Amino acid sequence: MTATRSAVPAIGRSRSPEPPSGSPRTTRRPRRSPRSPTRTGGVRSPSWTRSSSAPWTDAYLNKEIDYASAILPEDYKRLAKAAGTDIRTGARWDEVHITLNGARGPLKDVRVRQAIQHAIDRKAVATAFGKDLPDQLKTYGSHFFMPNQAGYQDNSGKYGTYDTAAADKLLDEAGWKLKGDTRAKDGKQLALIYTLSAGSTSAQEDQAELIQAQLAAVGIKISIKKVPSNDYFSKYVTIGNFDLVSFRWVDQVFRSEAYPIYRQAAGKNLYENYGSVGSPEIDALLKQAGEITDPTEQAKLYNQADTKIRALGHSIPLYQRPQVLAVRSNFAHYGAGGLADDDFTKVGWLKK
Repeated sequence: MTATRSAVPAIGRSRSPEPPSGSPRTTRRPRRSPRSPTRTGGVRSPSWTRSSSAPWTDAYLNKEIDYASAILPEDYKRLAKAAGTDIRTGARWDEVHITLNGARGPLKDVRVRQAIQHAIDRKAVATAFGKDLPDQLKTYGSHFFMPNQAGYQDNSGKYGTYDTAAADKLLDEAGWKLKGDTRAKDGKQLALIYTLSAGSTSAQEDQAELIQAQLAAVGIKISIKKVPSNDYFSKYVTIGNFDLVSFRWVDQVFRSEAYPIYRQAAGKNLYENYGSVGSPEIDALLKQAGEITDPTEQAKLYNQADTKIRALGHSIPLYQRPQVLAVRSNFAHYGAGGLADDDFTKVGWLKK
């Protein structure tokens, strides 16, 4: 298998995040995009630039296009029953996570960020999103590797364990004492905002509400704030204007691409470390990993950095988001390619 390449050159690549986990692509980051009709011998392809996938499901069922995303349960249920349809699945470099903003409010305290890691039941989140899909979703434990990549190891450690008692202990140590249902310190409630795009699907809204309930169980009050879709990244995520957000990094098959996500922010220059959580030790490990060519030694350094990233409470990996596509059964060698490139010398319609 060869690594999936982005549609733009590696040098000067704009690596913007993908929209929230339930939605089709609505923003800038290049992905394994549907190819043009001329590349696939007349296959009719959808565009992934709308906030709703329903029109593309309708178009597929009306035989106006020849493949469509079936990642959302409501789409999968309709598409899987269509005559002459294959549901093709794959394991792309596509992850759903929660970023914690360590630059403001209670989340400046690493113990609060660590407590949130313990308080979120990642398995429950993955199960909720994937309950109606053909493959069971699984949690993963790396910021750099997907489970189907060489070099992967689960670095979740103790912070990847769902443990409300551990969360309670950390919050007590940080001075946030339970007052009724919510913790407080110096007369202020432990209250955080989960920023959500107004264009999010029901799946993403369900995720926000599930996390809200899980954190309430340890005394953290979460308010869900919906913001305009066009402002979600530019006015909130990429300038660090949030407490908690969830979005996706995709096609990060080259580990060096992740350097700006985890390097220390420099004042208002966040690079892509939107929660401003980092350390000189992490920077040094990533720099060292980027300067050597031996893949085994590289993986060791990235895994060392990953352990430190997890301990700092930078972000919480939730699950590897699968590829699920509905494709005409007689359209061969195309669909959910995972980490592989499409071989267009083999793609085409089967002879009748």
